[in-house]
Amino acid sequence: MMNRYTTLKLAAALLCAWLIPVWAGGDGDHSHDAPPVGQVEVKPRLAAASDVFELVAVYEKSGLTLYLDAVSGTQAVRAAKIDYESGELKGAATAQPNGTYRIALPEKSLNANMPFVFTITAGAQSDLLAGDLVLKNSEPPLAHRWWESIWNWIKGLFGHAHAHPETPALSSSAVDAPLRQSDGAVFLPKSSQRQLGIATQTAHITESEAVQELTGRVIADPAGSSRVQAAQAGRFELAGLGFPTIGQSVKQGQILGVIRPSVGVIERANQSAQAIDLTSATETARKRLARLEQLEGTVAQKDIDAARIELQSLTERSKGIRASLTTVETLIAPTSGVISAVNVSLGQVVEAKESLFEIVDPKRLRIEAQVSPALLAGSIQSATASPNAKAGEGQQSYLLKFLGVSRTLQNGTLPMQFAVLNAPATGAAGAPDGAAGAAALAIGQPMHVFVATGDKLKGIVLPAGAVVKNQKNQSIVWVQHAPESFEPITVNTALLNGVQVLITQGLSAGDRVVVQANSLLNQIR
Repeated sequence: MMNRYTTLKLAAALLCAWLIPVWAGGDGDHSHDAPPVGQVEVKPRLAAASDVFELVAVYEKSGLTLYLDAVSGTQAVRAAKIDYESGELKGAATAQPNGTYRIALPEKSLNANMPFVFTITAGAQSDLLAGDLVLKNSEPPLAHRWWESIWNWIKGLFGHAHAHPETPALSSSAVDAPLRQSDGAVFLPKSSQRQLGIATQTAHITESEAVQELTGRVIADPAGSSRVQAAQAGRFELAGLGFPTIGQSVKQGQILGVIRPSVGVIERANQSAQAIDLTSATETARKRLARLEQLEGTVAQKDIDAARIELQSLTERSKGIRASLTTVETLIAPTSGVISAVNVSLGQVVEAKESLFEIVDPKRLRIEAQVSPALLAGSIQSATASPNAKAGEGQQSYLLKFLGVSRTLQNGTLPMQFAVLNAPATGAAGAPDGAAGAAALAIGQPMHVFVATGDKLKGIVLPAGAVVKNQKNQSIVWVQHAPESFEPITVNTALLNGVQVLITQGLSAGDRVVVQANSLLNQIR
């Protein structure tokens, strides 16, 4: 028989077992609250940064994956030595082929909150970073663990209660994915930053010249370009060389082809008859001169000289007539350069003054821009040009030299010309003739001309590609406030050139601005 004390313990246990499901369904249970809408649970991590390095450690696969970047430019540091210490755990991280580092953490060594200290040595630079790795958040005992207290009390009644160390409860649904937060900022894990190629630049306030943007186009330098035309009607033929092609480099005086004159049947017959008459007249003049020379002394010398001159004249006329029937016109390159246009084919009959080839010297180009009369030539300090108003990555800017401005209005504007100082050559070293460089300019190509007028502006100079548009069509830049946190900042800009832009409002000195892959960052939702 059970004694009275045992009976009371059994009754209390049954009562608690009945009450637990009732309390568990009440309003006070928050042990499994769902995450807010639009947010996802990320893997446990710690982040630490200094003026030299920034470190992000992500817990995954029973260990830590370390991402080490240089603060200047957010470039991955691959050849570094990382020593760590966390309580009794000590050692060195192992470098991985993908540029990360790895620390193995046995499960028995895990705690809910693990403070780490990292000693980093990379070349001549060294630093000390510290942070806490939180594997399990603490929970209020009344809101989340009241049932554990009751259950432990019940087990204590029967003598089965025992203490055990608390082990972290890691979520299997935790992921590392880019996330646009409710305030517009973006959480971008280091792994995604490496994939996108994120790079930053520290903002510095400088003084720059204000510029005005003009619309222009590339034209050929009249002294460095030429046109090959036919002087007479005829048929185009080769001159023993290959057929000239677009992009081929030619030298001044090089033969490009010949034009064989096209003569009608009647005209050719008349020329042949005239040649025969001249031949007969030449022979008669030669015999007459021979007779007079035999009578030298009895015939006046002036008659002999006149006969000799007449014979010479008839001989030259006969040669000219006969040559007109077979002579061809040789087409010669007037200047050195690259053939930019071919307007003839083999055997084609062309007319006089018809343009057959165009030759351009790619090192001697000009840009013609349209300017309003209010901008006088005397106010131009310097000028640059770019194919695009907002240059992207790798976009080249061309230095210009002001040549002059017309004083005759054309459609309400004045034509202004600049010489391109750093025009790329067409043929690279070791490349075949005509293998143009990637940045070669083309005649007629639209250009954006940026003219400095001497006025000064203060601001932050950034690559033009650092400025993007948000959904409201506002100009923004992305600023990195933490190793994995980026915030869009609305800015005011002023023109500098096709490669750089001046930020006049919105940024402060020392801000880390994203200058590479920011368009991809802007698309994260």
